[in-house]
Amino acid sequence: MNPEGYRAPRRHYPTIRQDAYDGYLGPSGRYMRDGATRSEMNEAQRDYDEQIGIIDAAEDAGEILDGVLTIDWSRNYEGYQAKAYLSYRYIDTDGYQRRANYESRRTGGGGYDKASTAAASVLRQSPEFNRILMYLRENDAEEEPGYGVRLNKREPYGPSFGGGVGMNALIGAMKSIGIDMYEAQYTDNHQVYTFQRIGPLPSESVRSAMGNAYKTGKGVAKKGVAKTRQVTSNVKAKAKMAGKTKASAKKPASASSRSCASKPKTKAQTRKTTTRTGRR
Repeated sequence: MNPEGYRAPRRHYPTIRQDAYDGYLGPSGRYMRDGATRSEMNEAQRDYDEQIGIIDAAEDAGEILDGVLTIDWSRNYEGYQAKAYLSYRYIDTDGYQRRANYESRRTGGGGYDKASTAAASVLRQSPEFNRILMYLRENDAEEEPGYGVRLNKREPYGPSFGGGVGMNALIGAMKSIGIDMYEAQYTDNHQVYTFQRIGPLPSESVRSAMGNAYKTGKGVAKKGVAKTRQVTSNVKAKAKMAGKTKASAKKPASASSRSCASKPKTKAQTRKTTTRTGRR
């Protein structure tokens, strides 16, 4: 159970549902035009049902806490191929902490960034990640979160992570939606990335990072993440100044300050001064 008693609120995405219907089954849908074959209509129905299933899962999804993304490499006749594994903790709508695990298919062929392709494939399977992207699209985010994330506004298919963009771009896109991810390990056979949400639960900064104050920059929340970073920097600055003050209090006086300080003269120094005065 979440110690703070926080429950992930259920979301609703009526705009995304309507876009899916209009794009697949509506009068202007790509497969509902005059002269569409029966197989095309069946394909449109299947695509629509699949998209509605993704939306239903995202509406009941929880909020991510932290997790690990692993890219495993192996070699076949086409060269090195990647497969992604995703594991993370989240808080569900009842307030319980749970763990989810997903894995992608192994890539094939060549000529593209396979690590980010496998990572995007496994992220698309997660209802918790889809929840974040759909929340941004439903609330009509003014800008795309970042290179590697597509909101796909007014399209029948929902928002998703884009593959083949490179892991650095994907890390930046994750940060723009409120997830801080960094590379923890890199070897010839696998890459390990750890991630966690930005800010504690529950907090306004987290909700802002997920779209409430999504107004400036490539996915930087105006009142959320920026404010959190400002508070953190202020705390660090105060701690640094306190450390400097404490260090200066303990620091011994410099040579110049010691020379300027008044000290009692010894008898030898007194005699020497008297002698020099007499020579003048």
